[in-house]
Amino acid sequence: MKICYVITCMRMNTGLGGHYHSLKATAQAISEDADVLIVIIGDNPCPTIEKSGIPYERVSSTFNIIAGIKGLVKILTKYKPTVIHSFDAKADFFARSASSWLKIPKINTKCGGASPNKFYPYQKNLIIYSSEDLNYFSKNEKFKNSNIFLIPNRVYKIKDDNERIEKLRPLVTSKATLLRISRIGSYYKKSLLQAINLIGWLVKQNVDIQLIILGKVEDDNILNELKEHAAGLPVKFVTEPEFTSDASQLLNIADGIIGTGRGVMEAASKGKMLFTPLKDSDYPVLITENNFDDLVYYNFSERNRIEGYDQNENLLAIKNILQSDDLRKSNIEFVNKTYTDKFSIETKKDTYLKIYQSAEFYKDPLMDYLRHMAILFRFFLK
Repeated sequence: MKICYVITCMRMNTGLGGHYHSLKATAQAISEDADVLIVIIGDNPCPTIEKSGIPYERVSSTFNIIAGIKGLVKILTKYKPTVIHSFDAKADFFARSASSWLKIPKINTKCGGASPNKFYPYQKNLIIYSSEDLNYFSKNEKFKNSNIFLIPNRVYKIKDDNERIEKLRPLVTSKATLLRISRIGSYYKKSLLQAINLIGWLVKQNVDIQLIILGKVEDDNILNELKEHAAGLPVKFVTEPEFTSDASQLLNIADGIIGTGRGVMEAASKGKMLFTPLKDSDYPVLITENNFDDLVYYNFSERNRIEGYDQNENLLAIKNILQSDDLRKSNIEFVNKTYTDKFSIETKKDTYLKIYQSAEFYKDPLMDYLRHMAILFRFFLK
């Protein structure tokens, strides 16, 4: 079996976002049982893929859509994949074009983010990560005859980069350290403020704690706002490229991780206390057995909600776990079991292979394809 994965890396893409890591983990797992190739659509560097060890090729000239399609078709004609698997809606346009041209079955993964509020390209075979998306697509008349597979975002156990961890070690000056890995820009501003607010509250409770915010700066103004908000608190910012690339390899610098999406799952692979942002809240929430189902529904995103949430109860739970070895041990046992049962890619590899084996070629709805093309043209013209 030969699998071709297709992803875009163009315009403002950094090649470092969560869906690149999701593709990498999937491709690495499947490569143990099949031949895999990743095709990158776009000219931007894509370090997550380029450093993955998985064979990849690049299709350039993507501001000319026809040239992009022809470039992908040329690669696939040579590679002869059993199935094409696209990650993100832009990549799916090129994948569905090549699929129609070469009569090859195609699968799409809709990664993180909110459920679509307008258009999402038609898919006969769709993989989604959250129950939030399952609820949306299963009720959408357009996808009533689609094969929809809920496979929550999956990760490999993260390997430590001990050399870089030791370089960061002097930053650890408190009894407990929380880490937030995030791009520093407008999209993540609220969740970063929540993390800083939590440190402020814990300091007032005489908890010996600090926060490290580690990530690529997308907006210097946001960085300055965050630093101003954190003034006088034990909050440290690490933005050097040496540390922001493959930052998940640095998780062991901290005792707890404030994360979203696959960041939560990668932290779980290291047996860390897990925290995640909460919508319409001033603070992140401690992930526990009691609130796990509410949070995984939203794929641990900024849209997280908890039925019957009590902010004071959450803050007290965080304070207690940071001050009690027994509570922390019990929580980490839950985290370790959750990683094994729900997050490890190895437990779902056979599911992916069965989806690939059962996928059949289908004829794309013409009007849906043309609308998809129009949206992509507008994207290029911005």
